[in-house]
Amino acid sequence: MQQGILAPGQVFVSFDVEANGPVPGVFSMLSLGAVAFDHQGNEIDSFQINIHELPDARRDPDTMKWWSEQGEAVWAAIRENEVAPDVAMHQFASWVKGLPGKPLAMAYPAGWDWMYLYWYLIRFNGRSPFGFQCLDMKTLAAKVLDRPFRSVGKRIMPKRWFKPGLKHTHIPVDDAREQGHMFFAMVQDEGR
Repeated sequence: MQQGILAPGQVFVSFDVEANGPVPGVFSMLSLGAVAFDHQGNEIDSFQINIHELPDARRDPDTMKWWSEQGEAVWAAIRENEVAPDVAMHQFASWVKGLPGKPLAMAYPAGWDWMYLYWYLIRFNGRSPFGFQCLDMKTLAAKVLDRPFRSVGKRIMPKRWFKPGLKHTHIPVDDAREQGHMFFAMVQDEGR
């Protein structure tokens, strides 16, 4: 792999958020999962936590309809052992700080997941261990595939970008793992 974005000493934190609506504050983050990788694409550690809904937040009817179509097992998995948002964000920030290197957040698509994570970190932890930056894997995919951003989706990505055996389950740690491996496959293709 070429170095470029993969500088030694950097820890790549692929994360995924599940929520009950389109924006934080009005709606709630329900679950957060993350998988940390070293600069060579090796998994270092993982994190998963389920979060109580905000007391005065709403549930978006369209999002809840979508959740009802995902199956009871998925919904049950992201609602068990819930903790308060401040506890969740303190635990997550501590986990990130304990990683062996400078953390870089990354998500697919970052615009949605990062909006939730950053809002929750600032609101309930006072700061973000990533600063205010997050790498968007969809933008990277558009660059590597040399396609317009709006035309890029997982359906057009090469199969080699998806690690066999990993599935997109809507359990955040599973999705973060899948997306983290996808990132390193993209970067490898970019270097060719």
